[in-house]
Amino acid sequence: MNIRSLITAVTIVALVQATACAVPTTFTLTGTDSLDVTSYYTKGELYDNSTADIQPAGSVDQLSLYDNGYVLISGGSVGDVYAIDTSDVDLASGSVTSLYAGGSSTVNIAGGAVTDYLGGWDTSELELTGGDIDYLDAGHYSQTTFYGYGWSATDGLSIVGDQVVGTGWLAGLWADGTAWSTQIGYNDLRATITLVQSPEILIVPTPSAMLLAAMGVSLVHFLKRRRAL
Repeated sequence: MNIRSLITAVTIVALVQATACAVPTTFTLTGTDSLDVTSYYTKGELYDNSTADIQPAGSVDQLSLYDNGYVLISGGSVGDVYAIDTSDVDLASGSVTSLYAGGSSTVNIAGGAVTDYLGGWDTSELELTGGDIDYLDAGHYSQTTFYGYGWSATDGLSIVGDQVVGTGWLAGLWADGTAWSTQIGYNDLRATITLVQSPEILIVPTPSAMLLAAMGVSLVHFLKRRRAL
């Protein structure tokens, strides 16, 4: 074997070994499969009763859930999340760029951030107890519930009883006292956005505390509007 043939053979072997050892950049889970996501993936799909946990070192560009698929985002980052059928999404920490909830899916947000878009469509249910949600669309027959206290509405949005009507800015405090502000850009007449006093609130805030909370909410609203300009 001459030197050229030897080099070619070695190169082919190296390529075969590299391909065999390459880390996959996509994943598909079915049945009762379970995956801890601790590295980067371009795409992930969950079917049947499969589950995934996006951990602090994990990252997925696009994640789709079908059937009874379940994902816990306990850290890391996800680009676009699509939840349909009867799938479930729990956001506890980390960040999601956009989250689309369709079908009869359920989304629970207790922490972390949805930095661009959160949409509830079809008959999906969104339960919000914490985190930072920049923008919300409430479409079709979706149900969105905010748990907290000290709510206020501006820019055309109004609060009627425990219901949110119209579009505009909604602000308030989570149960732990963290101020938040969310722009509601679409609110279908068939959809419901409900405000529920958090059961964790056991002490009625004093007038001075409520004044400080209102000032904090106003500051968050002002800063977000400046960022949008």
